[in-house]
Amino acid sequence: MCCPTEDNCIFSESLAEVKLQAIVDITIKRLCVVQEQVVKNTVNEGNVILKSLTVIFKWGADGSGEQSRYKQISNEFRFEEANGTVTIIWSH
Repeated sequence: MCCPTEDNCIFSESLAEVKLQAIVDITIKRLCVVQEQVVKNTVNEGNVILKSLTVIFKWGADGSGEQSRYKQISNEFRFEEANGTVTIIWSH
C-alpha cells in the first residue's frame, strides 16, 4: 500500500517518474488508515452522516528546487513545472 505499481512508474539511468494519480491514491489510502479514528470521532460527535470526503490539493514550489540546477551535468536532466510540493486539505 505504500508504493506505486510498476505500470505507474518510468525509470531510466537519470530519471524516475511516477504518475501523479498513483501517488494521490496511495496518499489518500494511507491517510484514511492512519486517521480512521479521527474521522470516526468527527462524524460521531457532530451526528454527521459521511457520504464522501473532499480532498483539495494545492500545488506549489518554494523556489529552492532549482538552487543546484547549475551543478547538474546531464544530457537527459530535465527541470519541469511538475516538480513541486503538494498540500492536502480535508473537508467534509
